[in-house]
Amino acid sequence: MAKYEVFLPAAREGGFNLTLKVDADNWMAALKAGLTKLGEQGAQVSNLLVDIMEDNSIHVSDTASGRVFRIKELEEASSAPQPLPLAQTAPLPLTQPAAAAPAPTLLEKAPGRELPGGEAPTPREMAAVEPPPEPPRPAAPPQAVSKPTPPPAKPAPEKPAKHAAKVTEKPADRITEKPVVAKPEAPKTAKPAAPPAPRADSVDPRRVEQVDRPSQPISGPIGRSRTQTQIEDVLSDLFERTQDAFSLEAEQGLSFLLDLALEKIPAESGSVFVSNFAANDLELASARGPKAPELKRLKLRMPVGVGIVGFCAQEAVSLAISDTEKDPRFYRTVSDKLGYDTRSILCAPMVSGGRTFGCIEVINKKGTSHFTDSEVAILAYVAHQGAKYLEQISP
Repeated sequence: MAKYEVFLPAAREGGFNLTLKVDADNWMAALKAGLTKLGEQGAQVSNLLVDIMEDNSIHVSDTASGRVFRIKELEEASSAPQPLPLAQTAPLPLTQPAAAAPAPTLLEKAPGRELPGGEAPTPREMAAVEPPPEPPRPAAPPQAVSKPTPPPAKPAPEKPAKHAAKVTEKPADRITEKPVVAKPEAPKTAKPAAPPAPRADSVDPRRVEQVDRPSQPISGPIGRSRTQTQIEDVLSDLFERTQDAFSLEAEQGLSFLLDLALEKIPAESGSVFVSNFAANDLELASARGPKAPELKRLKLRMPVGVGIVGFCAQEAVSLAISDTEKDPRFYRTVSDKLGYDTRSILCAPMVSGGRTFGCIEVINKKGTSHFTDSEVAILAYVAHQGAKYLEQISP
């Protein structure tokens, strides 16, 4: 498990920025843990622009809120000195009780004995101090004698005994009734109900640590400047045209949606992967581009969580990667087999009703390697329509 530094900008104007250190499996899990620590566990991060910088930091732009998160994986050496302060503070309380319990004070308080100042007590004096606690022992015989002397008083102790029994029964009942109440058990039953909500890669809040400042100072705005492109006309056109896919067969309908995405987003190629829930992987269903025939002949299957497509399917987020060479999630085996240079990827999951039906991706944007936030929104909309389409035709 790696350690990440997560910079969280203020959610509202006038708020405070926050920098955290998080132990997580990947940067997405670290980001979600940071938002949870900030009290934004309800915040939905779904459409993201990802830029990997020269210092290997990841700038994640949320197209919905406009916030830009900075995530950087820290070296193990930077996190090693953290436990050292604990080792220094541990011995301090050990020296205090040693001085607080001097042994001679027991001898100074012995009744009828005054020790000469500065002289250590002898074993005889220690033995002389022991007899005083023995006098309480002869007090036991008078108690035994007092018990048989009042024979007529036997019925009298029986009555209080009955009353005592009644009194003890009531508190006993009360004591047994209190544990029956599910007050302590309520949190226990509430805790198991919470874990199903987070994913398997969720981070324990105890692994999130707030720091005073980032490891590297942040000067000026980070991430990309937000585009002002209006996409209302594009989305309205897509809304009308995507309805035509619902009257087509499975492969034709998915290919139709992929063609729409490539029409609105200038890219060299694209593909659609459909989830195989039984095998927990993704199967290639449609492809466009110069290497589409070769890609179809491979009958490609991608495990969930592997590559950009598998990552988007697992996390249910849309990602725009401007430089695949800098992204460790990029699965370059397919590109090597096809002899195709993959430079940038925009991928969106097909999600509906909490289920991920697959992913749709466009590869190598024309003219530049950077996808815009409007293009992320366009592909996310097409992918959502693809999920509804697959949900309709699935048995």
